[in-house]
This record gives sequence, C-alpha cells and structure tokens, in this order.
Amino acid sequence: MPGGAFDTTMDGIGRCTGLGPKIRTLREKAGLTQKELAMNARVSQSTLSYLESGSKSPNINTLSRICDALGMSLADLAMCDTEHPIIPKHLRPLFKEALRLDAEQADLLCRFLATVVTR
Repeated sequence: MPGGAFDTTMDGIGRCTGLGPKIRTLREKAGLTQKELAMNARVSQSTLSYLESGSKSPNINTLSRICDALGMSLADLAMCDTEHPIIPKHLRPLFKEALRLDAEQADLLCRFLATVVTR
C-alpha cells in the first residue's frame, strides 16, 4: 500500500518498490557490503541484490533475518528514516533501556550524559 511503513508500492509489472532501496541505504550506512549482509542474514548475495533493486520482494522470514543482521527489528525498519544515521551497534543496548524510562528518569539520564560528554 502506498505510503505504508514498508512502502510496498507496486510498479507496472508487480514488483515491490521502496523497500529494496531502503535496505540498500541501511546496509551502506552500516558500512556493510552486499556480501557481508547476505552472509550475516543467511541469504545469497544474488537474493540480496534482487531485493535491493526491487526485482524481488522478501518474505517475512528473509526480511526478519536482514533486520537482525542490521541490528534492528522489523518495527525499527518500518519506522526507519534512512536520512538519519543508524544508531551504532555499541549504543543500541543503551537506547533500548532508555526507552523504558519515565520522563523524570530520562531527564536525569540526559543531565548525567551532559556532564560525561562535556568532560
């Protein structure tokens, strides 16, 4: 459906567009080659190439493995804005924990981090 989280707009010959370029952008921003991502996601490099070009649409299992290899969930992919950098792998646990904080705890963490960063 056009404009959806995974942008599954169909072209004139029934191929899914939008998702492939998004995967390619995320792969490149993560500093991975197609070969590296394919190996980590347990898909062939040619499959990944077809997916990135939009020639093929991934099934949910393949998409899930690609997301795992990129260090993100399917929900992260759906909400991902490829114009902004991906959270570095070593900081992801921090962000996951921070999402569980209430407003007061988040404020305390921000103030603490401000003191650490300014040193």
